[in-house]
Amino acid sequence: MEFNRIIAVLLVIDVSLWAAIFASTMRKSPPATDLKSRLDLVLEELRSLKNESEDLGVKVRKYYELGGYGPLRKESFKKYEFSRRELHRLVDELRHIGRTAGSAMNNEITLIINSLLNRLDIYETYRTRETNLLSRKIQRRLELLQNPRNCTSARKLVCHVNKTCGFACQIHHVVYCLITAYATGRTLILQSENWSYNPDGWETTFLPISETCRDYDDGEVAEGWDAVGNISNNHAKVLKLPVIDVLQNPPNFLPTTIPLDLAETLELLQDEPLIWWVGQFVKYILQPQPKIRQILDGARNKAKFDNKTRTVGIHIRRTDKIGQEAVFYPLDMYMKPAREYFSSLGQIEGKRVFLATDDPRVVKEACQKYKSPEWEIHADLKVAESAAISKRLNGSLIGIFQDLDLLSDCEFIICTLSSQVCRLAYELMQAKRSDASGRIISLDSEYYFGGGSHLVRRAAYANDPVGSVIELEFEVGDEILEFKRLDEHIAFGVNKRTGKNGTFPSYKIKSLSRREEFPTKWANTSMEDDWSKFFQT
Repeated sequence: MEFNRIIAVLLVIDVSLWAAIFASTMRKSPPATDLKSRLDLVLEELRSLKNESEDLGVKVRKYYELGGYGPLRKESFKKYEFSRRELHRLVDELRHIGRTAGSAMNNEITLIINSLLNRLDIYETYRTRETNLLSRKIQRRLELLQNPRNCTSARKLVCHVNKTCGFACQIHHVVYCLITAYATGRTLILQSENWSYNPDGWETTFLPISETCRDYDDGEVAEGWDAVGNISNNHAKVLKLPVIDVLQNPPNFLPTTIPLDLAETLELLQDEPLIWWVGQFVKYILQPQPKIRQILDGARNKAKFDNKTRTVGIHIRRTDKIGQEAVFYPLDMYMKPAREYFSSLGQIEGKRVFLATDDPRVVKEACQKYKSPEWEIHADLKVAESAAISKRLNGSLIGIFQDLDLLSDCEFIICTLSSQVCRLAYELMQAKRSDASGRIISLDSEYYFGGGSHLVRRAAYANDPVGSVIELEFEVGDEILEFKRLDEHIAFGVNKRTGKNGTFPSYKIKSLSRREEFPTKWANTSMEDDWSKFFQT
């Protein structure tokens, strides 16, 4: 036991020390003349760390996998987790600078880094267990909320799935409805008759949102929000929920907010707690019927998905998206970060890509330009054809859900986060993993929840450009406004403190969630307690 405690303490010191080493050498954007010498210094340090860590890493992992966390487990995990994230962010900076170096040097840097990070993360088992416990807690709360013992007396929130937009947008509409129900202590009644994607209704494709409570008395319905978007009639037994777009004053429990009672645990386990939190609602909503699950499993087998082979998911939205909500990006711009990802793993051949798109021409182009043995392109041409505008509302539902399911199972996603499908896939990926933070590259925007409160973006690292007239200077903690991605690595924004604008490496900015106490509080009692004790209003 004492030996395990010593290992835990040493590990925290080692991770913090390594983060400090990266910080001291790579914090600022260096002049081009200094780049080679600084990268040589980092490479030398990395080679030394790799040799020194191999034996310790094997021993530490062995003890921790056997459950030897010791009395310092929680406190050491907290210190370790924040050091690990700091190290990952500094590694992003190192990779950014290394892109301008020779490919051989950059490849060696990324290979050693991946080896070190994989060896360091001996808390993965503990993180996975704690994340699964938190997920089960949230899912159980939703089950209790949606299946009251007495449906007649339960307070309800009525929401219709039909919103004038695409599938992913409609799912985010249902997420908004369910978060509102959770926050206000009401059972969500989801209406789906004459649904644009399936006239037969929601339950033809997905499991019902509730097993025991699906009806309400029309005479008890009241409008839940007034003309300017303020919540009203909260005393009413049944409230009708408008679409989020009409709310001029959105309630403070909508994203980008996370609940106060879960915030500390969420922020400890997740580097992107907001996305994981939203993902839990997506997970509850998108539960397929058994026959649909068989179709999804068949698609997974056809695309040769397994737990041993890494697959990069690429989502390319064209058709009605281009010119209205997003810029056109050629296929090569999506494949460039895919190539970089596989290079960081030392993989030369058999680079597996799952391609989801609404443009069949993209599938044909990918198969022609990126061929075996270097690449394996997996795409369903029929799904791409069904996603065309003329067919999108008639028969494309299964294909879209299939793409979404496979994208969320990939090791890494490359897409445009301006797309609702892309955001939905990332939310679902977060819900399926212990921490999927950083497993995405967006060619345009950062993550956001449409209609919710605005994300606050602050500098995680200082940016002190040397000799650049277009790069933005900022200090740690500065708020960055008008954030916009120019490519997968560079962004544009305005420093609120100085009023100046310019470009900067996008990884230096972190989006922050807000903590708020929800109107309805959940008691910290066991899952088996009586409903009236478990749920406090």
